[in-house]
Amino acid sequence: MKNVSKRWIALVVVAVIASALIALAGCSSPSGSSSSASPEPSSSAGMANPWSEAASAEEAAEGAGIDSFALPEGEIADMGKPVEVTYRYMDGMAEAQYDFGASMVTVRTAKLAEGDSYDISGDYNTYAKEWTETISNMPIACAGNKDGESIKTYWGEEDVAHSIVAQGLGGDSDFGLTVDRLTVFVEAMK
Repeated sequence: MKNVSKRWIALVVVAVIASALIALAGCSSPSGSSSSASPEPSSSAGMANPWSEAASAEEAAEGAGIDSFALPEGEIADMGKPVEVTYRYMDGMAEAQYDFGASMVTVRTAKLAEGDSYDISGDYNTYAKEWTETISNMPIACAGNKDGESIKTYWGEEDVAHSIVAQGLGGDSDFGLTVDRLTVFVEAMK
């Protein structure tokens, strides 16, 4: 008889708690009040996309408010000619994505405020190797997983920064740009 009484009491307690939770959930709005007005917008809606599309490098530079966004034209070393190039910008930064079919290269140029880092790549991964190359008498920071192939590259002069991020498509997570490939981009962008 004692076991039956304990089970009955436990069942009643669970039912009361469940009823209370259901009642509370049905009575409150996302803001915590019990009004029947439409709920306020959720604070988890996310941030607005700061990027705008552009038709050309010149339009991306103008939209970003930077002096120029110079890019290589035609073939890129032994990568050939890109299948597609897309441009976009946000306040202070222009970007181009080169689609080569098996790989993608994203380049950026930005105007910096005092104290900002030259690393405008947006790539926060850790790589097995980090080194500096000198291209056109400029020190260029490189990072990648293979000797001599940079996945993330960046450099700057005064208040202008540049970056190049290489991405292998189809599962090649170690794809990087050789010095010859980097030179084509760096010389066009300086």
